[in-house]
Amino acid sequence: MTVLAGDGAVGYRLRPALGREGMPKQKSHSGSKKRFRFTATGKARRKHSHKNHILTKKNGDRIRRLRGTTLVSEEDQRRIEKLLPYGRKA
Repeated sequence: MTVLAGDGAVGYRLRPALGREGMPKQKSHSGSKKRFRFTATGKARRKHSHKNHILTKKNGDRIRRLRGTTLVSEEDQRRIEKLLPYGRKA
């Protein structure tokens, strides 16, 4: 950025960005970043569904089984790897 003499207007110098050679970075899917974590071997983990609201009609055993996380299916694993290109790789 260059300050021009005179009326105090600010001018901008056009020049190529430094260090921007090569392929551009891929963007990670923001919603997927919040929903999935990776194990040390690269498998995706997710929370169990059906445990956020209307819990009064579900018995305790059912709610207890829904605790923690579980691994995603193989089909979903491939989809998640595309959404999160910088997730842990095995």
